[in-house]
Amino acid sequence: REINTSTRTKSRTLNINSRLIARGGYRKTPINVSASKLEGETVFNETLAYTEQFEDYFRIDLGVAFNRNREKFNRTWSIDIQNVFNTENVAWESWDNQTQRVEIKNQLGIIPILSYRLTF
Repeated sequence: REINTSTRTKSRTLNINSRLIARGGYRKTPINVSASKLEGETVFNETLAYTEQFEDYFRIDLGVAFNRNREKFNRTWSIDIQNVFNTENVAWESWDNQTQRVEIKNQLGIIPILSYRLTF
């Protein structure tokens, strides 16, 4: 959504945007627990490659940008917040030798991105 906040002397706009990402989880190869215990590191069961799947991926992003347009240059301040609801999406799994079990690692939570852009 773009909102015009211009005056007679200044050209300005406020942009509000959102994005929803929903997709099936990545395919994965199961970890061979007994071999991982012996090796002390992650060993995958290659005979069952890509037979399993992580949970579905879901994320909502929000953004706000403020543009000021001048005759010779434009400038934009913006903030984007990725994963607004802090959804814990699975990134990968690996063998943890200290706990002797398969550990699931999640992707990052909320990620704020602040930016300033100057265009001549």
